[in-house]
Amino acid sequence: MIKHSLLALCPGCFTDKGSANPCPHCGYDEHAPRGPLVLPHRTLLNGQFLIGRVLGKPGGFGITYLGWDLQLQTRVAIKEYLPRDLAGRGVDRSTVEAHSSEDAALFRFGLEQFVREARTLAQLDHPNVVRVRQFFEANGTAYLVMDYYEGLSFAEYLEQQGGRVPEETAVQLMLPILDGLRAVHAKGFLHRDVKPQNIYLAKTDVGGVRPILLDFGAARQAMGERSRSMSVVISAGYAPFEQYSRKGKQGPWTDIYAAAAALYQAVTGVVPPEATDRIMEDELKLASGFGVSQGLSDALRAALAVAPDSRIQSVQMFQTALKRPASPSISQTEVPSTSSSIPSRANNTRAPTSNKQTEAPAAASAELIEGRYRDLRDGTVIDVRTGLQWMRCALGQTWDGLACKDDAQKFDWESALAAAESLNRSGGYAGYRDWRVPTIEELKELRYCMKAFQGSPDSAFWSSSPNADYSGSAWSVHFYYGYVYDSLKYYQRYVRLVRGGQ
Repeated sequence: MIKHSLLALCPGCFTDKGSANPCPHCGYDEHAPRGPLVLPHRTLLNGQFLIGRVLGKPGGFGITYLGWDLQLQTRVAIKEYLPRDLAGRGVDRSTVEAHSSEDAALFRFGLEQFVREARTLAQLDHPNVVRVRQFFEANGTAYLVMDYYEGLSFAEYLEQQGGRVPEETAVQLMLPILDGLRAVHAKGFLHRDVKPQNIYLAKTDVGGVRPILLDFGAARQAMGERSRSMSVVISAGYAPFEQYSRKGKQGPWTDIYAAAAALYQAVTGVVPPEATDRIMEDELKLASGFGVSQGLSDALRAALAVAPDSRIQSVQMFQTALKRPASPSISQTEVPSTSSSIPSRANNTRAPTSNKQTEAPAAASAELIEGRYRDLRDGTVIDVRTGLQWMRCALGQTWDGLACKDDAQKFDWESALAAAESLNRSGGYAGYRDWRVPTIEELKELRYCMKAFQGSPDSAFWSSSPNADYSGSAWSVHFYYGYVYDSLKYYQRYVRLVRGGQ
């Protein structure tokens, strides 16, 4: 029995709407017709999750709902395994039942693959791969509970932009997705269905955007192989030739082809020809023919090679080929409206020389670096625009007068804050004992500048700003890609300290 207070929650946004319909907050009409395969509004799953509206369009293998976590009081995405060609909803409108005894065997096989995929996702901990909160079996099927993100798919964004975007924008959005794929491959897994529809551009509370890889295709692929019907699991134009055969040799290069196809579409406005059509006569037009830079065009050509052995073999190699074909800063690039300006690189720690605390440092005579930073010749620089004093290196590194040396350390969020306090207690750095982890706004203002921060790690750095909406996460910034991330506090990030301001 659902409590009366829960009946007032809108299944479209899970805001209290009372008895009003449509919802005054989101406009959702819960009395509108709902397909027979879809669970009723406010169905309670596993004693914890309320079912709401359908997210996107129901696919051939399942339905994804907006859900409400009664324990954490937060929205989630819930994916239900329901291959409509094999099963339907029972008379109780909850139980999933196979259409026939013959379908039941394949349904059960697919269910096993779905659960296996859920366990795979649960092992991944990366800001650019969808996070699995929980999975369970109920109603004769299985459910995958994931983080819910506001935003839009890469496919929807491309459609909004007229079908294509500047190459700088496309590359900057794809590089974090490739970071996520590297994490997937490092665990020994493959995605098998990378395409614009499965790349989500999630909004962040501070105005940023975080590309996230969704919807792995391993379970669909396995079902297609078992049923000998590959057409239902192949994403034409994105799937490489080896995915069309049960004997095809698949590996990281399989996902690289798909990611390259998505990037090719983003910069040309055209989906590559289906891989099977490229065997006899390859009619793939070079991206340079659409006005794309030669460097990016060459990288795409190498990643879209029809023969797996001729293709770029690792995500890292593909990233190396892609990085900075035009070398702009994100602030000069048309990213989605939720994007943030690019921060810069920095890092360092070293033995203190005096007991000064908060007084302003004396100005050095050196010229400004890139018109922005004054070198204080003690391993720190002053940002003349903000007045903040930054360490040139990440914690764990030392500044040798030319660049950051040694390996930077990574910290979880709590340890990052503690490391700053520990440094100050032990004597500080460069004569000062009021160093701190920067706020997210300060970190976003830090401009990318190789000369000022030579040798800084190409990765994410913690801010001191927690997420006001979720106590388990805090904000970080990736200094190469310029993205603002909502990161779980136990993630490992680099730390760069600052003083002044506030």
